[in-house]
Amino acid sequence: MSNEQLLAQMAAAGVPPGMVELALRNPALLAEVQNRVANLSLESKLEPQTSEQFNDAWKQEIEQVKERHEQEKRTPPYKIPAPPRDALVESQRRERAELDAKLGRGRFMMARSYCGIPKSFSSAPDDLTGLTRVFLMDMEVLKTHKGQYLVCRIISLAILKLGITFIVEDQLGRAELLSIYNHPFGDVSTQKELDVLLPVGTVLIVKEPTYKRSALASNCLIRVDSPTDVLFPHSSDPLAQDLKWKVPPARQTASDRDFKAEGNSYFAKQQYRYRSAYRDALQVLARLEVDESLGTSSVKEKALLRRARAEEGMRLNSEALSSYEATLQHSSSNKEAQDGKDRVQRKLKESATGEYDWLAMYEKALQPEQYPEQDVGDYVGPIAIKKASNRGGGRGFFATRNIKAGEILLVEKAFVAKWPSPRSLVFCLNLLSGAGGAGCQVAAMSSIVAKLMDDGSLACKVNSLYGGPTILSPEEVPQRFEADLKDDVSVSIDTARIEAIFTYNTFGNHGPRQASLGLGASVAETSSSDSSGNSPSFLFLQSSFFNHSCASNALWETYSDIMIVRARAPIREGEEVFIPYAGAGAAEADNDKVTDILEKHFPTPPGCCCDLCTASRRDGADQVARRKQLMATEHEDLKRLLHSFNPSSSTRLSHSTMRRIKKLVTDIEATYAADRGSPIRIQLGLAHHLFGEALHINGDYATAIKHTYLAYEAQGGRISPSPLLSSSSSSEKPTVVAAPLAQADMAVIHLLVNAFRSLKLEKPNQARKWMRLAIETEQILSGGGKEKFDRRFEEVSETMSLTDLARRV
Repeated sequence: MSNEQLLAQMAAAGVPPGMVELALRNPALLAEVQNRVANLSLESKLEPQTSEQFNDAWKQEIEQVKERHEQEKRTPPYKIPAPPRDALVESQRRERAELDAKLGRGRFMMARSYCGIPKSFSSAPDDLTGLTRVFLMDMEVLKTHKGQYLVCRIISLAILKLGITFIVEDQLGRAELLSIYNHPFGDVSTQKELDVLLPVGTVLIVKEPTYKRSALASNCLIRVDSPTDVLFPHSSDPLAQDLKWKVPPARQTASDRDFKAEGNSYFAKQQYRYRSAYRDALQVLARLEVDESLGTSSVKEKALLRRARAEEGMRLNSEALSSYEATLQHSSSNKEAQDGKDRVQRKLKESATGEYDWLAMYEKALQPEQYPEQDVGDYVGPIAIKKASNRGGGRGFFATRNIKAGEILLVEKAFVAKWPSPRSLVFCLNLLSGAGGAGCQVAAMSSIVAKLMDDGSLACKVNSLYGGPTILSPEEVPQRFEADLKDDVSVSIDTARIEAIFTYNTFGNHGPRQASLGLGASVAETSSSDSSGNSPSFLFLQSSFFNHSCASNALWETYSDIMIVRARAPIREGEEVFIPYAGAGAAEADNDKVTDILEKHFPTPPGCCCDLCTASRRDGADQVARRKQLMATEHEDLKRLLHSFNPSSSTRLSHSTMRRIKKLVTDIEATYAADRGSPIRIQLGLAHHLFGEALHINGDYATAIKHTYLAYEAQGGRISPSPLLSSSSSSEKPTVVAAPLAQADMAVIHLLVNAFRSLKLEKPNQARKWMRLAIETEQILSGGGKEKFDRRFEEVSETMSLTDLARRV
């Protein structure tokens, strides 16, 4: 089957075209797509659909969902007859059996989710003070029953999809579906794991329950969006005392499962609740403090170690160091404690100095499947969060001193990091941003909720982030973003607010990769973007305070779940530090993804007001349109022509082709106004690159060097004095002052190509100059020293015979 046929089938199955590559790499997904289209009429004509068409369809569906919820607001609550109990339970049993069978056969699971739909949550106390009991027969559809609580019991096995769904009964015997979304059970990945956590017969209490229609309006259910609204009382809890049920309890099926083995399995997955572990350790130590006879010496040793590991997990490294040392004082031979002490000492040093083993981090970041997490200390450089009145969230990062290009500004571990599952795919339609796509939003939301339920002191840190124009951001910024051991509280979680915060602050993966010229492709074509459409989702608390600029003075990258922000250009003391949300140079990008991101953050005219966007508006709408038209037609046509050339052949480009390319450069340059106020001209840089490649093909290396550097400058790079000046005309050695804003991943390779051209011209000194400038540019963009540079550009250097030159510089 060709890619075009697969695209057509996926389109008909409701799968975006960006998933073609993922399907080709994933046999389970490919089988699922083929299974979905198997029932389509053979007479139906399948036509490939574009990403733009999918975006339009998603936006149309989002508007339909919004309208449906508006209609629900206008509809008075109403009662419905009790659903047939036996039929409801049988339907759940059948669906669970079908799901178990699919999962048992290794089927790829696909689902659709909606983000930003109206949600309720209860702030009522867990002791139910001020609430009265409600029974299912008295509940009304389309109503949140404020001031009331529901006591119910699970009577079916649960089904885990986007949420956790099971059948419950109240004390009068009426049965209903109940779904818990944003569940707090962390990385529960199988139905059987869920059976351990929520067995049949479990009693639960729902505070201020909401009874509503399902997403497809096919039935009604009790929907819980905030798991803090659900209580699971212990049998000794007064809330669970003297409960009488009209229907006898369901018999649980016998299980031959090894619960100890499963417990060890969960531990091996590191599904820890750090604050809970900390509480447990404190309780044991407090009891031993009162009466040491209550436990052996090993009990205290384990409690001390548990406290240390919990503190380390909460990123409280100073406290963890003290606890590891206390463990070693109790038992000097405890290897785990010694390893922990060494580990937190390293992280404390990293946090104090900003010095890391960059090569080791880089090597791990190249293999995110094997190393989805990295364990390093957070670092905050010469920047601080201050008020920024002209910004939506009212805050931003500002330089506390003059900063040079390449300085590390922030290193931060993700509060939550979720990577795509190899067994499932969720398409999320976001009513807040108006966009749709595949991703890890559902899993990330569950992880955020689980962390907040475990440690309520983190809620104020998360809630301090910007949540869009309808949510008021607090003026106070947390002094620390780690857990507060003095503030051990439980909180009611407003999942609608958390969803909005996640929508406006989520980061995708922008990790490194080994540099390569590609096979037969232009260097300008190489890209580090994820084309699968199913990218990871990260929430970084401190990094979320950076505001956006298309002409940012800082750039960011991710090493697994670690955010690294570096200054791209010099930043003066007191100046705001910006990063790009939609890719550097987004102002001149012409694609729906960039447009959606910018519209989400700048929904009202004139949109983004950064220097680059302001400069583009000064160019005038006609000139901007002309520039886009030139890039979409003439530039694309010429680029295809150049890429069709065999670099090993002796064929040269014709004079007419060279004239066309030269004219393209002139025409695009003419679309930029002289008084635009910004020297950055992204599309002009692409035209210069194209001209440089054409000149390279024809053997005019000297002029190719010139146009490659002009592209470097047009895309935001700055070298002083100009490297195009002869060494005799300037006594100063050219130094990189600012790295390019756009095509930053390729900037170093372009300079290496200039070094290669210089060797072809038999100018070794000039070649060394370009090699040195390539190394300087890489240090600004990604740091790590010469050793990391050699590792990252090893293949490129070997391909162009630059290895010896790189070794000598």
